[in-house]
Amino acid sequence: MRFSENVFTEWGHIASLIETCKLNGVEPYAYLKATLEAIANGHPASRIDELIPWNFDNAS
Repeated sequence: MRFSENVFTEWGHIASLIETCKLNGVEPYAYLKATLEAIANGHPASRIDELIPWNFDNAS
């Protein structure tokens, strides 16, 4: 895979995640910020389902 193809693939993943947030009434920036902070702070992989957009608590 060439570099340019990889960039478009990655952008597709990000765009899909942002649209999933919107469809679930979640503000994308708040979701991404909170999720990346949780991962950086050691959120356990065994509880990854807590980090999907439809489980995100907008009040957090």
